[in-house]
Amino acid sequence: MKNKFLLIPMLIALGLCLVGCEKTQTEIPLTKTENSKVVEIPITFIVDPVTGRKNNKDLVEAFNKKYKGQYEVKVTWIMETEEEHRNNLKRENVIDKLPAVITDIRLLPSYYEMMVKEKRIENLAPYINKDKEWKEAIDKDILRRTTEKDGSIYLSTPGTSAFSMVGIFWNKELFKEAGLSGPPKTWKEFWQDCDAINEKGIIPLALHTDGTGWAPMLLSTAMLGESEDGVKFMETLFPKSYKNQWGNEIASNLSRLFKYST
Repeated sequence: MKNKFLLIPMLIALGLCLVGCEKTQTEIPLTKTENSKVVEIPITFIVDPVTGRKNNKDLVEAFNKKYKGQYEVKVTWIMETEEEHRNNLKRENVIDKLPAVITDIRLLPSYYEMMVKEKRIENLAPYINKDKEWKEAIDKDILRRTTEKDGSIYLSTPGTSAFSMVGIFWNKELFKEAGLSGPPKTWKEFWQDCDAINEKGIIPLALHTDGTGWAPMLLSTAMLGESEDGVKFMETLFPKSYKNQWGNEIASNLSRLFKYST
């Protein structure tokens, strides 16, 4: 990483956290054993199929240590792709076997809306509003965006915008070598910096391309934000067609990005 100008999204695991299952609380409650006051919280996490690392293992261990004797997270570790995990959750929803917490799966907006409409997930607003420390820890803009029109909140958001927006990591030494004093402030400067770095024989970009190719897709679409019409297109849920100026621009941006990456 040291030798590259890194461009990676900082999308936090808990960007989508659906808590509780209203419809099935009687079938799948948080469990207590008869001789214990410990509340067990069932949750599913993914084992990275590439590294074999248990995602969020440290988080689970830290939580169970802090709340020992009160709560215990019971994890079902699965070695599946995120797409397979999403499909399994849909099946578990149908048969009333959802875990207590759903996290890190980036469900489609339409599926989230269905879950809200059918009261399959818990409204967190009463708990967030009651807990001053929790509420103040959430970035105000993020809280606004995750609050429904009726004041309900179904997404347990990350704390600050630093953990929900896209970030660009840049190598100061390599920028200096290319005659650049700092990171780009506009998309025009972004492309100019890529050219300058490339001319020095340095690979300008390292782009995350696993699965959906999240980072290059975010960049190529964010570039549409330079115009008002581009913003309107990006705010359209399920456009009827991408065979237009904006679809062509997205494709062009993607193609251009990979001219500067491996």
